[in-house]
Amino acid sequence: MSSTFGALIAFCVNVNKTEVSGVSAPVYIVFIVIMCFAMIMPLLLIVDPKDVIRDDGCHIAIFKEPNMKDEIAGVLAVMTDPKIVILLPAMRTKGLLGAASMGIVTLAATGGILGWVIQNDVNRNNASPGVDWRDSAFAAGFILYLIFGIVYACFQITVQWTLGSLTNDPVLCALSSGAFKGTVSFGMCIPFTIDSQNVSYRDQIIIQLVLYVVGLASLFYVIAVYVTETNYFTKANVIVPASVEEKAVILGAVPTEAIEHEKEKERMANKGAKHVTAGVNHVTV
Repeated sequence: MSSTFGALIAFCVNVNKTEVSGVSAPVYIVFIVIMCFAMIMPLLLIVDPKDVIRDDGCHIAIFKEPNMKDEIAGVLAVMTDPKIVILLPAMRTKGLLGAASMGIVTLAATGGILGWVIQNDVNRNNASPGVDWRDSAFAAGFILYLIFGIVYACFQITVQWTLGSLTNDPVLCALSSGAFKGTVSFGMCIPFTIDSQNVSYRDQIIIQLVLYVVGLASLFYVIAVYVTETNYFTKANVIVPASVEEKAVILGAVPTEAIEHEKEKERMANKGAKHVTAGVNHVTV
């Protein structure tokens, strides 16, 4: 939504211009105001995770008070986790089918923009073609632009789904999200660095295509090897939902001790406990 509003702002400011003049100062000012507003909103909307309760009346996990030492150790643990390291190239798609579908669209869109650049002779050594929205060259470029907007969102969503599928622990999910956003931000710096070295647009797109292939390969590997049906009953501080617990009991997938352990964790969560010992069993439900 934010990208759509940003594009609309830029379009409204430049719709009647007849020459290429870049992004105007008012557009940047509007963006800065929106970002400042976005920094304030979390202070009003974020809820303490200790207060989050599922529909079945259970807490989601037991949380301990964070401190700087634990946070740094957690970040280091996440960034050295083999699963996360393998996913790094893909951080720049529910399962292998979703990843395959997204991969096909991504590679096709990248190939399309490469063809568009070559066909319209978009060269950094020449003056900008300054394509207007009424020109014949606009339609193909506009469609590719829309597809890349979809790719940009869906690729990241799929990587985030994969990260979320690796653990049910909210703390680890938060650390993984931080690693994801940091890596994405770092990755976005690379194109600007490459462009500053006067690399041709064609070669830049080829580099992007290669990175997409590497990222998709790493994504497929992590989904195929590390993503399981469920991580419940395997995490020390995560409280299993009542529905999953009932299903496990019916299937005889967990011993009675595991169920009692989950009830104890819920009691500790109600008391605001800061720590719980590891679970007693592993299960796939």
